[in-house]
Amino acid sequence: MCGLAGIYGKINNEHLLSLQKMSEAIQHRGPDAEGTFSDAQVALAHRRLSIIDLSDSANQPFKVADLPYVLVFNGEIYNYKALKAALGTSFQTDSDTEVLLRAFHAWGPDCVKQLQGMFAFAIYNTDTNELFVARDPLGIKPFYYCYCNGLFVFASEMRALLKSHLFEPRLQSQALHSFLRYGFVPEPYTFIEGLMQLPAAHAGFVKAAEIELKAYWTDDVNQAQSQTELSDLKTLLASAVKKRMVADVPVAAFLSGGIDSSAVVALMSTDAEAKISTYTVALDEQSLNEAEYAQTVADIYHTEHHCLRLKAQAVLKAFDGFFDAMDAPTVDGMNVYLITQQVAQKGVKVVMSGVGGDELFAGYPGFKQWHKLKPWRKVLSVLGFKYCLKALMKLSQHKVLLQLHTWLTQPDAPSLNAFYAAKRSLFTEQFLAAMFLQPVGPFALNTKGLNESESAVSDYSLLELNNYTREVLLKDMDQMGMAFGVELREPLLDLQLLERVLKTSDNTKLKGDTNKPLLVKAMGDFMPMSLIKRPKKGFTLDWDQWLRNDLKPMLDEAVKALSQTQLFNPKALEALQQKYQAKHPSVNWVQVWSLVVLHQWFKRHLPELFSH
Repeated sequence: MCGLAGIYGKINNEHLLSLQKMSEAIQHRGPDAEGTFSDAQVALAHRRLSIIDLSDSANQPFKVADLPYVLVFNGEIYNYKALKAALGTSFQTDSDTEVLLRAFHAWGPDCVKQLQGMFAFAIYNTDTNELFVARDPLGIKPFYYCYCNGLFVFASEMRALLKSHLFEPRLQSQALHSFLRYGFVPEPYTFIEGLMQLPAAHAGFVKAAEIELKAYWTDDVNQAQSQTELSDLKTLLASAVKKRMVADVPVAAFLSGGIDSSAVVALMSTDAEAKISTYTVALDEQSLNEAEYAQTVADIYHTEHHCLRLKAQAVLKAFDGFFDAMDAPTVDGMNVYLITQQVAQKGVKVVMSGVGGDELFAGYPGFKQWHKLKPWRKVLSVLGFKYCLKALMKLSQHKVLLQLHTWLTQPDAPSLNAFYAAKRSLFTEQFLAAMFLQPVGPFALNTKGLNESESAVSDYSLLELNNYTREVLLKDMDQMGMAFGVELREPLLDLQLLERVLKTSDNTKLKGDTNKPLLVKAMGDFMPMSLIKRPKKGFTLDWDQWLRNDLKPMLDEAVKALSQTQLFNPKALEALQQKYQAKHPSVNWVQVWSLVVLHQWFKRHLPELFSH
């Protein structure tokens, strides 16, 4: 895993200086090597984190003498050895980078269909001056770009494009609205006008005024539902984990003691030649954490376990570093930041994670709720019910009532899209209309592959994978991991595994009284019953306590600064803060935390917003 940056167009000396600034902005992504390439048409930069083939011969920008290509690549191709055998040519390195380059030479743009892994890359043809770009099917690796003054500028992080100074950044109003509505901005958009995300599962050639992108994979895979159980799930899981063990450095694992990370560690241990190192973070002051369960799993699989205990004051001191690491605004991510910071200090470069288990195996409450509500959605949407619901809300501000009201008052209610939007909403549209001086509405959620099919669960999975998972969880994994030069891998988001699970019937994924029964059954004796039956605790931070005490000055500063912009209604912000401090049930910590995040991100990346 690495960082890349580039400028495509008529290159001059000023552009080379811009490229250097872009490269410096992402140096944390690749502490092991750096390199550049330029000619009259392109300037490329790369920062390398050496994982496969640690030799200098695999450094990037990568080129070989017998081919007219230059490659900058971020990610890993897990099946590179199989592709290498299929290509049947001589290789100068043992890297997946060279395999990718020769795969493009052999198969052209269709090479992306052969790749199993996580990737974002650009290949420049020195003979034709063409530039080809691609991003992996699930959007695990980032790729940002913009067109400005006849140039196509791209990088692994937004901050690199902002540091290029090749364009004047302006806030995208709809993106701001989306962030406060959902907690994320759906692709292809970002917080900056004209600065875009290359969509997941897309590839294409860059032209003078646009990218000619094509989707090479579709997640519309839940059409043909199987009514039988997925009998080979354990084999698929084992294969997904084994692929991600490929590395020329040790591969460790995050171990929370939950079902997902425990399954990953169990499968890693069966295939590892040496002891697996596992890591858990726990707050010393916190009684409700999963450290004891993680230790149980570590004992069963004889891992070299490390419980990294933190004092609350140490966490509070880490917030400045957390905001510095935040390339894209996120209301989540502090947990990832803390544990990655700790494992990096141990010299770890590659870590497995259980991310994706809840989305794929129906672990969130929303899955069961939608499965139960779907048959009744038309009845619930009638005027009489909504009138009763409105009356009930005057008596109680319970979260379930608020979500039901948010769902059923949306224009596209009672659809799944409306239900999901209500579940993921930080603020209601009504509140945002009062909060913004000029409300513009959010971008539409990513509904790619959604067909409101008979499979309520698979449809819900698609919405999670294309929205919250990609725009929050995977972004956090990338930006917080790479802040410390640590590569995070997600075996439960393996494409072959995902396709099979999405085709499995709802009953298979929901039946029984255990959480994620399909995954639990597949793991069988590998999963101790004490872990399956226990109540979910999780590693949580004391947000309410902190935002009302230690972090209150940060919240006060955010409300004051945002009130002075030309974006927000000061009275609405002040009322929100006052309700939060008074512990009003209609306001929760994540709402006010989102304001802190915005302020901190604006200070670092759009400070001109506060100069009016």
